[in-house]
Amino acid sequence: MTDDVLERAVTRNRLGFNLFTAEELEKIHRATLEIMRDTGVRVEHGEAMDIFAGGGCTVEKKTRLVKFPEDIVEKAIDSAPNEILLAGRNPERDRVLGGDRIVFANFTQPPVVIDPFTGERRDSTKQDVANIALLCDALSEIDVVERPVVARDTPAAVSAVHEMEVLLPSTAKHLIHGPASG
Repeated sequence: MTDDVLERAVTRNRLGFNLFTAEELEKIHRATLEIMRDTGVRVEHGEAMDIFAGGGCTVEKKTRLVKFPEDIVEKAIDSAPNEILLAGRNPERDRVLGGDRIVFANFTQPPVVIDPFTGERRDSTKQDVANIALLCDALSEIDVVERPVVARDTPAAVSAVHEMEVLLPSTAKHLIHGPASG
C-alpha cells in the first residue's frame, strides 16, 4: 500500500477523528495480505474459481479455497478508483462515494416492526417495505435506501422480488438489496 493511500485513508474523514495511525493501517494491511495469501477465501461458484485460477490465484478445488498472491491483491487495490459515481434515475440524486464524502443509508432488514398505529410488535410486511422506503425517500439525510425490513408475508424464496416490486416505485434514491439466491 503506497504512502499516499495510507495518508488519504487516515486524514480524509470529515468528522475529524482518526481511528488508526498510518503504522496501524500498514499492520492491518500486511495481516490482510497474509490471510489472503495463506488462508484464502472459500468460493462456492465453479466458474468464479476458474476465473481466479486464470488470473493467477491458487485454487484448491477440493476445499473450494482460493488463495491470492500479494501482487494480485496490491494490483487490485491500485486499480480501484478513488471515487465512484452512483448515477441516479434523477441526476439530483447522484452521489459520489469516496474522497471526503460521507453517504448515509437507513438501518436495514429487521424481521419485526413496531406498528406505528397500534404500537404492536409484529412481523414486517411487504407494505412496511414500501412505507419505510417512502419515508426514506422523503428524508434528505438519507442518500441510499437499503431494504428497510423483510417482507415476511411473502414466500422466502421469492421475497426479494416482492420487495423490489415495492421499493422501485417508492424511492428514486439508490437502492441496495441483497437477494438470497440467483
